[in-house]
Amino acid sequence: MNQSKFWVNIVSLLISLLGTLPAIAQTSPGYQFPNPILPTPLPSPQLPFPQPPSPLKVPPSLAPSAPEVPTGLSGTFTVRQFKFEGSKAFSTNQLQEAVAPFTGHPITLKELKQALDAINMLYLKAGYLTSGIRIPGSLNRQRQSSSNVVFTIRVIEAQVEQINVLGSARLQSYVRARLERAASPALNEERLLDAIRFLQRDPLIKTISAELLPGSQQGQWIVGVRITPRPPLSVQVGLDNNRSPAVGSLQRRVSFSDNNLLGRGDRLRLGYFNTQGSNAGTASYTLPYNTSNGTLQFATSILASRIIENPFNQIDLLSNFRSYELTVRQPLSRTATQRSTQEFALGLTASRQESEASLLGVPFPLSAGADAQGRTRISAVRFFQEYSRQSNKQTLALRSQLSAGLNLGSTINPQPPDSRFFSWRGEGQYARLMARDTPLLVGFGVQASDRSLVPIEQLSLGGPDTVRGYRKDLILANSGAFASIETRFPILRSSRLPGLLQVAPFFDFGTSFDGKQGFNLNQHHTLASVGVGLRWQVANELFMRLDYGIPLVSVPAQGDSLQAQGVSFAVYYNPL
Repeated sequence: MNQSKFWVNIVSLLISLLGTLPAIAQTSPGYQFPNPILPTPLPSPQLPFPQPPSPLKVPPSLAPSAPEVPTGLSGTFTVRQFKFEGSKAFSTNQLQEAVAPFTGHPITLKELKQALDAINMLYLKAGYLTSGIRIPGSLNRQRQSSSNVVFTIRVIEAQVEQINVLGSARLQSYVRARLERAASPALNEERLLDAIRFLQRDPLIKTISAELLPGSQQGQWIVGVRITPRPPLSVQVGLDNNRSPAVGSLQRRVSFSDNNLLGRGDRLRLGYFNTQGSNAGTASYTLPYNTSNGTLQFATSILASRIIENPFNQIDLLSNFRSYELTVRQPLSRTATQRSTQEFALGLTASRQESEASLLGVPFPLSAGADAQGRTRISAVRFFQEYSRQSNKQTLALRSQLSAGLNLGSTINPQPPDSRFFSWRGEGQYARLMARDTPLLVGFGVQASDRSLVPIEQLSLGGPDTVRGYRKDLILANSGAFASIETRFPILRSSRLPGLLQVAPFFDFGTSFDGKQGFNLNQHHTLASVGVGLRWQVANELFMRLDYGIPLVSVPAQGDSLQAQGVSFAVYYNPL
């Protein structure tokens, strides 16, 4: 009996110590495993792109000539009504509004020509450069009362007769569908150019150019397109120390992606991640469902982990975690010019997250919000908004997400945290090219919640992805914020040594608004660090990163890992 009580006391003591271990959440869903719903950390900002030449060639000689003024009228006359034939791009009311100043009162032939020019200008300003108007010949052969003229204008709207795509048979239907949408109901050169510019940024396409050629009859055009595709398959292997030391910070990873699995621009991505104390896998499939890049995505991830740090590795702390997500995303606005592209999109995600934890082989509630059997079940719906703008000098990406927990087979406790919650997360990235190979990078994130959250929903602070110089997940907060600023300067660019070597000074900051820390010292709400890093990029094949962060806010001992000493690194190689 005394021996049983002894072991009960030992286990109770160990459990009480869990609150002081900053990474204990790594054994539960609190582990910040890559999650498409809540992308923490932010991905590296996309650098500005070089200004490409115009990808659409429109021969000036193909533009329609101005219509001739009819000879059946002379002097002054009154146009009682303008009639229009063949117009689909504009409504009758829009056309009548354009010629309203010339209707219902005496005008001259010169003013009639101005009315015709107004219709032409309406089309030109809207981007219909190859459309034009004609005057029926019968008007020249008949005389009308000079006070009661009904004037007919025949609009010849340019139509796309055919789109020929050369360079990749597998991408023909993908490219043709996006250009057909821009050419309907009539050929609008500005919309067509926008569509081609977006295809210039498409990850499936390396280069694209197009030319308008005359078709088989007047008003018909052929769009000739030539593309150079990018390889759809890619493989990446890597080594980094981006994981918590509690499960082993040294992470080996391999990922595979096919950006055009079925020839529809659909993407398949698979990943495997391994540390000394964990194994994880991810899979996602994204299918475009319309030509404006609306997508439907299914993603799943699994994680099995155990604590390997002393003294907790002696009590067999284990956790299993699974997530399932279904996301629909629809761009509402997409514009492109020669200098920039921008997009605004809305999306909705339904997610399910499940975990189980055990202590000494016995199910046990190791994390906040778990039931008596150590299980956590979270069902949630998430509504997000995204805005991005990219030019040859700078890029900006903003994301806002509202998350609401649901009582659908979920963990419900008398007191929070559980599956009933409401939170908001905002994220942003900004990159500006100050000089050649000298970008300024800024990133931030903020989260607010209406109550205590289970670990997987909390904001993680500390580590290579948020505040360098501290171990990963040092603070887990219901509400908080982080920010980072970094500048990269080229220090070596040589033909003998391939690639580009940059030095990267940085400043990182993170704070909790609610005092929910991974270590049990309420005075520590904020982390901050300064440091310097090295970046070596060899084309798209090899990337190496080494950072050293100096903590500006002291914290309790973080262990003896490289992370705890302020050092983080990553090596990624892309053989395909």
